[in-house]
Amino acid sequence: MTTLIQILGIAIMAIVGFRTPKGKTRTRIFTLLKAWITVFAFWMLFSHQIDGVMLPPRRSSSRSALSQAKKRHRDRSTDAGT
Repeated sequence: MTTLIQILGIAIMAIVGFRTPKGKTRTRIFTLLKAWITVFAFWMLFSHQIDGVMLPPRRSSSRSALSQAKKRHRDRSTDAGT
C-alpha cells in the first residue's frame, strides 16, 4: 500500500513541478523528485527476495577477515631461514 502512495506522491509532485514557472522553486521540486525516485527505486530493488540465490555461509571464526589477511601476510613475509 505504501508503494502505491509513494508512486502517487511522485506523480503529484511531477504535475505540480510542470505547472510551476521556471525558476528556483521548479528546480528544487525536480531535484527533490529525482532524489526521491532514486532512493525509492533502490529500495524497491533491494527489498524483494530473489528466488534460487544462496548466500555464502558465514564464517564461524571470531577473527575478522582483516586480521586473517594480516596473519597470512605476516606468515608469507617471514623468512623461512630464520
